[in-house]
Amino acid sequence: MFKFPSLFGRIPRHQKFNFEPRFYDAQKEQREARFTRIKYETDPESAQITADDVKTRLAGSFKSARKLAKNNEAGMSTTMMRLLINLLLVLLLIAWLQWGNVALYMLLLIVPVYAWFRFFKK
Repeated sequence: MFKFPSLFGRIPRHQKFNFEPRFYDAQKEQREARFTRIKYETDPESAQITADDVKTRLAGSFKSARKLAKNNEAGMSTTMMRLLINLLLVLLLIAWLQWGNVALYMLLLIVPVYAWFRFFKK
């Protein structure tokens, strides 16, 4: 049978598979970044800091900050503060549904008193 490959499209050909494995060694990257930083600190003119070095330092900073935030007890107080704010909003909504605008007026009286004791009274 006679074929017209140029009229009906391309004839599929064998495709080569070129896979180059890449390995990531975080410790090696940190070592190299530290080495270039120390080299720059000792002799700033001989060492050149590239954008990749800065990115690596920033990424390391964010990782260490994330670890500190997970271990920090301030995270618990933030969670507790969110819970209290949400509870206050739900209670305000229930009071508004129950008593109407009177609940909002009571809130307008309570907030300045709280602010006075919280920020101005020492």
